[in-house]
Amino acid sequence: MGAVLVVQACLDEQALSRRMLAHAARDMAEAGWWMLTVDPFGTGDSAGDHGEASLERWRDDLGEAACRLRMQAPHGPLVLLGIRLGALLAVDLARLLPQPPQGLVLWNPPARGAALVDPLRRLARLGLRDGDSREREGQDAPGSAATPMRLAGWPIAPALLEGLRGLRLDAATAPASPGAGIHVIQTQRMAGDDMALTAPPPAIAAALATWEQSGWQARFSTLVGEPWWSAMDPSNPAPLTALTLAALADIAAASPGSPGTPPAAAAPAAPSDGTAPAPATATLSMAAPDPVPLTIPGSQGPLHGVLTASLGQARAAVLIVPGQPQTRVGAHRMFANLAAGLQARDMASLRVDLAGWGDSAGLPGPFEAGSPDIVSAAAALRTRVPDAPLWLYGLCDGASALALALPALRRAGLTVHGVVLLNPWVRSEATLASAMIGSYYRRRLLDPGLWRRLLRGQVPIRHLLVEPLRHLIGSLAGRLARRSDSPTDDSPTDDSHTPASPRSLPRALIDALEPFGGEVLTLLGGADLTAAETEALLTADPRWRARLDRPGCLLRLPGADHTLSDPASERAATDWLAERITEQARWRG
Repeated sequence: MGAVLVVQACLDEQALSRRMLAHAARDMAEAGWWMLTVDPFGTGDSAGDHGEASLERWRDDLGEAACRLRMQAPHGPLVLLGIRLGALLAVDLARLLPQPPQGLVLWNPPARGAALVDPLRRLARLGLRDGDSREREGQDAPGSAATPMRLAGWPIAPALLEGLRGLRLDAATAPASPGAGIHVIQTQRMAGDDMALTAPPPAIAAALATWEQSGWQARFSTLVGEPWWSAMDPSNPAPLTALTLAALADIAAASPGSPGTPPAAAAPAAPSDGTAPAPATATLSMAAPDPVPLTIPGSQGPLHGVLTASLGQARAAVLIVPGQPQTRVGAHRMFANLAAGLQARDMASLRVDLAGWGDSAGLPGPFEAGSPDIVSAAAALRTRVPDAPLWLYGLCDGASALALALPALRRAGLTVHGVVLLNPWVRSEATLASAMIGSYYRRRLLDPGLWRRLLRGQVPIRHLLVEPLRHLIGSLAGRLARRSDSPTDDSPTDDSHTPASPRSLPRALIDALEPFGGEVLTLLGGADLTAAETEALLTADPRWRARLDRPGCLLRLPGADHTLSDPASERAATDWLAERITEQARWRG
């Protein structure tokens, strides 16, 4: 059919939209399209610091990717698929390419970059005015004109931010090649029974009219659904993929002289190490030759991961599992940064997307069901780095999934030397209630800004009375439930488990962690509600206290948020982890 260059969304939307994109990529490849997804400088799996990225550098990366794709797939039209702010980058690229694309397919583009950038800037300014609430929200103050600022944990140069802000859907439209088409696909919530689903918003309609005046065929389609680019729960990708395939077919049909589908390439042979062959789609990491992409057999199909080798002889091999719905890159690239930090300390790592998340195939399931994929990923890492001690590192429900997988790893004959729990997910009604009373509400009551808003009538009084009372009742009920949930002589002794209910999750986790013979390292952020729930367990449950709060095995990071978005917290966590792994290796050696 042709070739599709994907220009991804930016900042947190890149990770949250990745699953939708991966699903579409697989279906487009089956339909005969070549697809290339690009991680420009400082994003995704690519090299570089996001704070040093510039619009010019991203343009160069995308332009180079377009040239490579044309050489790899010379048959049929070239189409740019842009997502959210990436849609405006695709429009910008279309006018700069020496040979314009034959088509643009844009998922939920804003009419102007400012529509997405300005709300983030307002959040940063709000954090600055509210003092310590900046740490709670993970928002840093805007920087000077010469230094990066931080938005939602992301370092970003002011020049890049202004460049993205100035992008427009109707600006400097590319010259139209014969039959060129632009298709906008918008997903939006149903506003009412009489809502017209076929009419674009006025700003989008005006932009499409500008494209039509330049000779492009413009089409607009709407889907009713949740905003998949910001949703924490997985959305159904099939309707969006179907509309995208229809748009690509229209572009291919209108492209003159298109020879159709090129001859099918021979299927790649399976590697001798047992990993699955690469799919028909590809992700390009610009200027990052060192990390190695791996495709691993999973419970529902191929799992995708990135292996970062050690610089010298590997002192450890660390399997990194993100929490849902994050990808192997991690929020503000925290896992890519961790892999680089471990590499500098002669440690290898494998960052992997579990089934149904990120680039990996399958339907997303609960984290409690992740053990088979974790075993497969650990086995792949052990094959690539056979002699180094195996460690597991997870955030939030990724940490809890690793803990629950320890019995399965033992049954598979994989020796785990240590597991690292970063703000683990231990939620039950009792832990949430205790954390809200002991941490969140206490901090809120000491916040002068809250009382000012209360006196102005900006905060309902129920936020200070009804909700805390509800959580206090839940905390007391949880303490009573914990007494009846203590282990007895009739407790099961085998190492099997079934997915835990919210009330039994802490029990299932400690049942998996107690018999584990390796190290259990725990990192808890001082400004994170999830960490506060773990703190509540440590206070109330002697089993948790005995397993996690051992000398040198628990690091509290004051002021750190859930994803360690502050660089100082991120560095402190990496340094501490490397020191603990080194100490354990020295002790065992």
